[in-house]
Amino acid sequence: MMKMILALASVTNTSLPEISTDMESWVLPLYGEEMQFDVKRNGKKIGEHFVTFKQENDKLIVNAETKIRVKFLFITAYRFDYKAEEIWQANELKTLNAFTNDNGEVSEVNYTYEDKSTPLFSTNHWNPNVLSADMVLNSITGKTNNVTISELGWEEISIQDETRPALRHEYSGDLKDVTTWYDEKGRWVGLQFKSKDDSIISYECNVCGI
Repeated sequence: MMKMILALASVTNTSLPEISTDMESWVLPLYGEEMQFDVKRNGKKIGEHFVTFKQENDKLIVNAETKIRVKFLFITAYRFDYKAEEIWQANELKTLNAFTNDNGEVSEVNYTYEDKSTPLFSTNHWNPNVLSADMVLNSITGKTNNVTISELGWEEISIQDETRPALRHEYSGDLKDVTTWYDEKGRWVGLQFKSKDDSIISYECNVCGI
């Protein structure tokens, strides 16, 4: 599980910096081309999660991939594979195509943006502007989830061989038991949620931006 120490006194900001909706001005400068997370179950590594960013003319292409394997007596008892591609243009999510294989239960999501009155953020978490949203696009189910995202305060989280201040947020509503962390620059640096068997799944960042 993510090793955390409350560090409110060491952080000068009380909230995250304002992140521009102009993605070209911050996504690649903050994140670089790739993020990489270890996925852990109750503190034990079971997989990896990657996010890559690519600019093509006026489009931002974001790919996310998760691979999880839980073994018991050298046999793979559980597997989870997830791939998603988002295309952003003019600061809006234009398309999302995702494929999930949850231990043999397969789902696909194919989303195309149509209604300009309801811009959406996905549950891939990399975009800190999601924190002001009250609805998200679930990239596994394809459904829109009504959420409230509450700010819970600054903590220090372990990232490789260092610690970094990060602001903790908790989801409630249609998505529960989901916690995310963003650092002082607004970069997504951690995720934690409860799985179907009540174990704690955490995404602990190894490569978290420039």
